[in-house]
Amino acid sequence: AWAGAAGYLVPDLLRAADPGCVAYKNMALTAYNRVADDVRDGRSRAQLARDLAAAITSIGSAAADSRSAATTQSLAALSGDLRALHEDVQADRDVPRALLLSLNRKTRAADAACGTVRL
Repeated sequence: AWAGAAGYLVPDLLRAADPGCVAYKNMALTAYNRVADDVRDGRSRAQLARDLAAAITSIGSAAADSRSAATTQSLAALSGDLRALHEDVQADRDVPRALLLSLNRKTRAADAACGTVRL
């Protein structure tokens, strides 16, 4: 049983040790969660734009730090959606629901690429 558990967890632990994943989980994910809170709570567009800029920078930095192609790709895709959201917010356009759903999918993909274990 222990060998099976180790076989399941070791790949996730190795992915989690990637420098890009460490940066993502430490700073970038917190910045992303601020954006999600802003959207959920209906905060001002100015606040949302500031938090989006911070999340884009943090996630971009995490992608640059990564040594894993899969992690770099997933973080870059997440950053791309955040940039699209930022453009909509700055232009005072309604944010498409499809973009918000895409952000959720890309966050789950970044979590998977970084070995986030959900028990």
